[in-house]
Amino acid sequence: MREWLATFFSHPVVLLAIVAGIVRGIYWVASVNKDLSTFGQKMSEISDLLTEIRQDIKKIFAKIGEPMVAGKSPVSLTKLGEEVAQAMGAEGWAKQIAPSLKERVEGKKPYQIEQFAREYVNSELSEEWTANVAQEAFRRGSQKKDVESVLWVVLRDELLRLTGQTLED
Repeated sequence: MREWLATFFSHPVVLLAIVAGIVRGIYWVASVNKDLSTFGQKMSEISDLLTEIRQDIKKIFAKIGEPMVAGKSPVSLTKLGEEVAQAMGAEGWAKQIAPSLKERVEGKKPYQIEQFAREYVNSELSEEWTANVAQEAFRRGSQKKDVESVLWVVLRDELLRLTGQTLED
């Protein structure tokens, strides 16, 4: 949660939207006419202001982006994660590398294969694929760890397929 808040408040767009909202609120309060005949007009202005703030917030969240993997158990790729996997050719990579790793995961349970895939991507990824991860993260404006998570999910699924297991085993 702290990490999310730190990321959320570290974006200049977020801070700008919050400051803009506060300034507009102060401006509105300063301009309120005590005459009740303008109440309807002011309510309309408030409605417009809230609509604008809502649109600003939507833009902010669109820039922050959605996660690439779903946080449920077992972990799976989101739509964005699938797009990243396809753009990188992750499935082809997994199909190429998994046969050489099959022996290392024989006899392991699905959760152990998932852990192996995480560790493999974090510590044994080739220089070429490490560069691919960095490039994709840069291109999408995301963290390298998010792109790496796409790779280990794809690798896990391929290793499970090769060993004849499923996530439900």
